[in-house]
Amino acid sequence: MREALIVCPKNDNDGRPLPLVKKRAVRFLADTFGGCTVREAEGAWINPDTGDVQQEPVWEFTVACHDTVTVRSLLHSIAVEIGLQADQHSMYLRYPSGNVEIIEIARAEAALVGAA
Repeated sequence: MREALIVCPKNDNDGRPLPLVKKRAVRFLADTFGGCTVREAEGAWINPDTGDVQQEPVWEFTVACHDTVTVRSLLHSIAVEIGLQADQHSMYLRYPSGNVEIIEIARAEAALVGAA
């Protein structure tokens, strides 16, 4: 088994706390993978519009899982769902292979709608 990680902001883009998003994510990850670890951390990135460093408190959800196509697809779907619930522009996902993806939520949502 390997570890996968999803980073979830603790607040939405308007600064509102997201405890329900955390609760739902923990429950779903625990149901799906048998458990998860939640760590508090801080995320930072460069705002492409202003060049400023943006920082925010985040939760890191870590799960133990196998590195299969099915698991990677499931992790991607979970990260997108968390991003939609948290009203995020993007989400950070580390797959069990160690590969990392910054998922643009609007693009992922459009792909879901187009596939339906």
